[in-house]
Parts: sequence; C-alpha cells; structure tokens
Amino acid sequence: GFLCYESDIKIENLRVSETANIENVVLNEEFNSNNNNKWWEGKQGADFNTFTSSGKYFINTNKGFQVRAGIPLDLDYNNKFSIESDILLADGKSDNSYHGIFWGGSSQFPHGEGDSFNYFIIDPDHNLYRIGKQDNSSGVDLELLESGWVETTFLKSNNNIKIDRDGNEYKIYINGQLIDVVTGLDSEGEYIGFLCYESDIKIENLRVS
Repeated sequence: GFLCYESDIKIENLRVSETANIENVVLNEEFNSNNNNKWWEGKQGADFNTFTSSGKYFINTNKGFQVRAGIPLDLDYNNKFSIESDILLADGKSDNSYHGIFWGGSSQFPHGEGDSFNYFIIDPDHNLYRIGKQDNSSGVDLELLESGWVETTFLKSNNNIKIDRDGNEYKIYINGQLIDVVTGLDSEGEYIGFLCYESDIKIENLRVS
C-alpha cells in the first residue's frame, strides 16, 4: 500500500512481480567452428559422416547404419533437469529412419555390450516418437518401458524436442507441446548426445539446465 503525510500525491500505478527464476545452465551448445566440447567428427566411407559446420552438427547415415555419439556432462541425471534441442531432418532414407537424443549414457559411443542409456527418438516422416531405455548389459537391445512407437500430430521437418525431469516424472515435449509423461528412466552414466539411424540431420543446438 501507500503512506502519505501532509502531501498531495498522484499515484499512477503499482506493479508487483516475482523475481525472475534464473536457470542453472549446464550446457548451451551452439556448435561453433572451434568444436569446444569435442563432439565426434569422423566418417566411414559412404556409411556415415559427422562434422560441425556453420553453427550446426551434421550427422549423415546411410541405410543399415547408425551413429550414437555424445560428450560427458557434469549433471546429476537422477535429479531435476531439462534437455532441449532443435534438429532438422534433411533426409530420411528408409521407413525405419529415426533420430533424437540420448542421456545418462555409459560411454561416448554406447554401442557395445554393457552400455546403457535413455533415449527420446522421433520419425518425422511417419509422425512417430519413441521413449525408452536401452540396456545392453545382458545383450538385450532396446529394452523399452513404453509400448513401442507412438503417433503424434506435432512433428515437422524441423523439430524442437525437450525432456524435463521433475521428481520421478519425465515430461516429453515436441515443438512446445507436452506429448507424454513417463517414469522409470533412472540413469547410471554421464554422457549425453544424439542418435541417428538411416537419416541425414542438422542439429542446431543442445541446451541442458
């Protein structure tokens, strides 16, 4: 309220707002030319090729090939966090093409026996997404917590995908729309990165807070 003593005053307004909530940004990757975070760059003939250029991370994979590549990140994946990325699909090369994000990975290239990670992948050509945990410790590939691929109307060629963890829940977003809430994706590793299967993609950024 107001106090006034032996005065004439004119009060035009009173505004009250909460102090802004400043996020603790752990990673704000924009893929500059220096590749400061050491994203993997390499190729195997015409099978696959990864490189950074013009502020993007390019992953190109031909039929029958997949790239899973990440970086270590000092983040407690079993507490509250947010992971977000803008990814452009340049070419899906088969009916099985997909790409997306993995987190809590046990290695930089989680392909081998004993590797594990959580993932959120999308197939924009067929308007599908998938969430799950892969645990190769027993040689089992793609051990899912959800029932396979799920249809959505929110996918485009260029997509913003986001995972928010709060408590035991993971809120999954596509282009700003909440499309799923899942539980049971506890993590053991420190790696975060991208998956790309039979596709050419351009990754514009990766933000973790």
